[in-house]
Amino acid sequence: MKELKLIETKIEEIREKVYNEVPQEKIEEIQKEINSLLCYIRDKKDKWIEAIIDILCFLEEKIKIEKSRAIEEDKKKKLDEIDRKIFGMKEGIKREFLYNPQAVIDELKSNGQKIARENTFKKVADDINKIAFKLLEKVRLGQRDEVMYLLLRTFKADDKKLPISLIEALKTTKYDDSLFKSFIYAFLTPILGKELKQGGES
Repeated sequence: MKELKLIETKIEEIREKVYNEVPQEKIEEIQKEINSLLCYIRDKKDKWIEAIIDILCFLEEKIKIEKSRAIEEDKKKKLDEIDRKIFGMKEGIKREFLYNPQAVIDELKSNGQKIARENTFKKVADDINKIAFKLLEKVRLGQRDEVMYLLLRTFKADDKKLPISLIEALKTTKYDDSLFKSFIYAFLTPILGKELKQGGES
């Protein structure tokens, strides 16, 4: 428990640095801190990965703003270099932690459990249960675009973002239909309150 608290505290420290004004010379320092944190949690439960990716996305936006304001060519080149490094780091994290099928399944289960138990997601959970039959039928038929549309509409109606792992499961075409179904069932099982098999039935 103490270890989990330390990781959460470290993520919050990095988040605070990024969300406040970040001087250019501090950006590489933040990169090093994130790398150090990733090394620490590499073989542990990776529920913090989305938080780290969110931080990097926000940092990318800040760098874009800095580039639009930069006048000196040297500063623009330096910011371009940092931008490429941040993008590379973000994509590397996604490949290692989110694009591995078992990692995606574990993350989706965790997201589903969070939505099922937290009051802030009660409307999302209720709405998913209302369209459960239709949603499961689309999953069974392997209709990824329709599944994406139904879930996206449900989350947007409650002003919530789709979890990164769910976007990965829905958008990518590199996973076959069997894996796609396993992903969505892993996500839906905690929300619907029953074990789903490949046929989409309990």
